Amino acid sequence: MIRLPVRWFAGRSFALLAFRVVALSGVFFAGLWWGSGGDRALQPRSLVAAVASSQKVPNGKPVAVVLDLDETVLDNSRFQAGLILADATFNDQRWAGWVRKHVEEIDLVPGARGFILTLAEKGVAIVYISNRPDDERAATEATLKRLGVAVHRPEDLLLQVEPGDKLARRQAVEARYDVIAWLGDSLTDFPGGFEHGLDLKTATAEQKERAQTRRKDLVRDHATRFGDDWFVLPNPVYGDWRRLVDPSHLERSLDLPSSDSEVAKWPTDPPPAQRQTPATDLTALLWVQRSGEYEAVCRQTYHLARLRIEQKLAQRGALLKAAR
Repeated sequence: MIRLPVRWFAGRSFALLAFRVVALSGVFFAGLWWGSGGDRALQPRSLVAAVASSQKVPNGKPVAVVLDLDETVLDNSRFQAGLILADATFNDQRWAGWVRKHVEEIDLVPGARGFILTLAEKGVAIVYISNRPDDERAATEATLKRLGVAVHRPEDLLLQVEPGDKLARRQAVEARYDVIAWLGDSLTDFPGGFEHGLDLKTATAEQKERAQTRRKDLVRDHATRFGDDWFVLPNPVYGDWRRLVDPSHLERSLDLPSSDSEVAKWPTDPPPAQRQTPATDLTALLWVQRSGEYEAVCRQTYHLARLRIEQKLAQRGALLKAAR
């Protein structure tokens, strides 16, 4: 598609809205999606079987699965809803207050408990790597225990001691374990070099756009791993993909219809029929068009679907052969 500047939308409602309002409304609808059941459909029961039956050659180390925490195991959508209700933005102080004072309000992501307990019963070590600060360890352990997925060894809960990515912690885990699967809601939860390496306070719109493109290219380079030993959970609300969208350069952030298309000729609906859909859907559109995470989820889903269909075909063939 051809990208057009925002002025192409002159007179259309969302181009006139402040990005903060647009982003908040988009987060609102993404938050509703989190509770809609759409997220539950993307927690396939076959994940347990896929991980447990990994064909990786054993190396003599104990077997482990590595998971991110927030929005992979722990559901913090109430925190996001609170930000919307208060018309507030995320900051470290608000997040720390949520983690420490609202333990009872944090839930599990659908499917997480059964996944973790089933693999633990099979002797698979469950390791968490999270960028929660290490001074939130006590509250984090209390939350996991309350939810029935307690951490049994301190070394299996690797929180952030110093600012930086997860590379060193992943290497430490791989030194101790034979890691057969990684699960997360952000590409940086996987050992594929997805870290953008930018100072987001000073990075230009062009640098952010190049970083987004690079992340999507890396997803294609590692396409066969999604649904094999890398499993992505959807998070259209926040993450590196959002931080790489420059609010002052939205014309760089959306793939728009061509200027001579029928869509370009649509008039703006007059009140009261005027809809705010473009504004409320902007965040979701950005996730679909710009994030490598969206592409990874799609590739993963088709990979798992293909494996399952091939399995069904093989079973069907065996039954037909036996019936002859």
